[in-house]
Amino acid sequence: MAISTVEQVAQAIQTAIAATVVIPGSSPAVKISATDYLADNFTVPCVLVAENGRPDVHATMGGGSIYEFLLWLILPRAADRAQLQALELYASPTGTSSIQAALEADQSLGGVCAAGIITKVAGPQNVTMNGTPYIARAFTYQCLASS
Repeated sequence: MAISTVEQVAQAIQTAIAATVVIPGSSPAVKISATDYLADNFTVPCVLVAENGRPDVHATMGGGSIYEFLLWLILPRAADRAQLQALELYASPTGTSSIQAALEADQSLGGVCAAGIITKVAGPQNVTMNGTPYIARAFTYQCLASS
């Protein structure tokens, strides 16, 4: 049986986030948008999924591949304090806005991973994309792809 591809895992990450992560303060509850690639055009708030390499290509000894992804949470710059509070809710290990909870509720991501976890959450940072300023936070996600 073939090992899950980077593209299959990225799509599963995007699906899990878009299906479960709720934008803080939205009423009725609105789910965050997500892409399985670094999109040029997007609507904030959103999560952009990007492959971050393979940390140890020989670690699994033929039992699969370890993939690492950066999940870029992008929020608008307006209302800085409110956006920083939202960043904290997205980074929380639990709750309806938690990216970690969305991905670790089913560590197999529908069968494409043997196991997967968030290994790091970076601090907030200012970024500019296509000439527009945003506030962002990167989540590092690692998984052992299923074979």
